[in-house]
Amino acid sequence: MSAKVILENELEEVDMEQEKDNFWLYIGGLIVFVIALVFVFKNTHKEAIPEKAYQETSKEIDEQIAKAKQQ
Repeated sequence: MSAKVILENELEEVDMEQEKDNFWLYIGGLIVFVIALVFVFKNTHKEAIPEKAYQETSKEIDEQIAKAKQQ
């Protein structure tokens, strides 16, 4: 084999290893992105339903259930 063929084979191997490394970087980036989205939507959801309003509604529902059980 000539030096040119050997060099080309080595370059192909380096390219394949680089592609594998990039693949895991993309997967890692995707995981971080999804986790960030979960936290953003979680915080948005908490803001959309204030805790005090949730507690008041829950209390009213519990009172209605208690009245229904008494009847």
